[in-house]
Amino acid sequence: MKVNLKKTEALVFGDSSLWEGVSNMYTLRNVIKILGIYFGGNGKERDDLNYRETLKSIKKSLNLWKWRGLSLLGRIQIVKTFAIPNLIFRASAIHLFQMFPPSSLMEII
Repeated sequence: MKVNLKKTEALVFGDSSLWEGVSNMYTLRNVIKILGIYFGGNGKERDDLNYRETLKSIKKSLNLWKWRGLSLLGRIQIVKTFAIPNLIFRASAIHLFQMFPPSSLMEII
């Protein structure tokens, strides 16, 4: 097996002068996305990316069901099925709930 250098990305940590030798072999990134979660970079940039992606994903899932005119119990089931697992997945990898003010989540739901 070989490493596919065209698809390989390296996450830059520390002094960038140390990475000059490998920059021709790998694509260097400050922030990298793994399984839908951003890692690396400075904290604010990474948190903003994760926050926006999570909200966009939840809005997309819930908007697909909005036109159906579901009852209250139906809407609760949709939130339990699509929104909460999305939040739990991301919160298990990062400190997501520090970024979410409860008002922003309630607007979507």
